[in-house]
Amino acid sequence: MTTNTTMASDTEIKQLNPDLANKLDEAEVEMDMEEEQVEEDYSDPKSIVPPTSLKELISRLHKIFADDDINIDYVKTLMESYTSDPKEWKKFAKFDPHR
Repeated sequence: MTTNTTMASDTEIKQLNPDLANKLDEAEVEMDMEEEQVEEDYSDPKSIVPPTSLKELISRLHKIFADDDINIDYVKTLMESYTSDPKEWKKFAKFDPHR
């Protein structure tokens, strides 16, 4: 049994289904953005954009520590740039009446 498949060109996809073509274009842009984020340089503390949430800080720290070569000054500056929001920490707070 032989299956013959043919790939449609970008032009053919746009003509046949413009909505699908737009979704494919958006997906390609998202993939390009993800690739840029993966290639982010974690060596220059001056390039840090402060995280806007605790979740973002944690995510960025995971990315930094995924590498074997870690710039401690970068990590320190990143953490210092984070502005704490008590609402984000509330779920981690434990009340101890004996303290």
